[in-house]
Amino acid sequence: MTPELSKACLFFFLLSGFFIRLIGQLHFRSSSVLGDEPSPIDDLMIGCAALGLFVMPSLLAVTDWPKRWSFGFSSELAWAGCAIFSLALWLFWRSHEDLDKFPFHRRGVYKRIRHPMYAALFLWAVAQFALAQNWIAGLSGFLTMYWFYQLRVDREEDRMLRLYGSEYRFYMRTTGRLLPIRSATTTALPKPSFRRTANL
Repeated sequence: MTPELSKACLFFFLLSGFFIRLIGQLHFRSSSVLGDEPSPIDDLMIGCAALGLFVMPSLLAVTDWPKRWSFGFSSELAWAGCAIFSLALWLFWRSHEDLDKFPFHRRGVYKRIRHPMYAALFLWAVAQFALAQNWIAGLSGFLTMYWFYQLRVDREEDRMLRLYGSEYRFYMRTTGRLLPIRSATTTALPKPSFRRTANL
């Protein structure tokens, strides 16, 4: 693979991810995992994540900026980036496709992972670095995604625990946050009622 083809692949994957997210948001725009309207802080975090995961690598792919921060090109690393990005987009798509009307899920990828969308974006960030092979455009995705994840995931899960109590706690025990786990109790999950718990 050449550097030019690597950047073309990067831009193709970025656009594919953008359209997966766009279609997912259009389909589920009337629902929210947290059940709240995004706050200004949420909007800021989403904007920063988009800057690192989409804007910066797109600038490199289209304008070759910031070229001065590129390091020695590796064809093998670029091919690995294509494979990882393909996996990331599959998981990103499934995390939207397997969503349902409930605030937490027990089907598809959600049977094993509580936050497959975050997992997909971390894979996206790794693939972005492998394809960009640039310290700025490559690392921007991982750094902004790590910050975004650290600020949001605990807050999201705390809210779900306040709303759904023991049901969500049981769901947490039988799933991994980012990596799939297999629990002995997974096959015996009770049918969720999704009744809200006022206070814990």
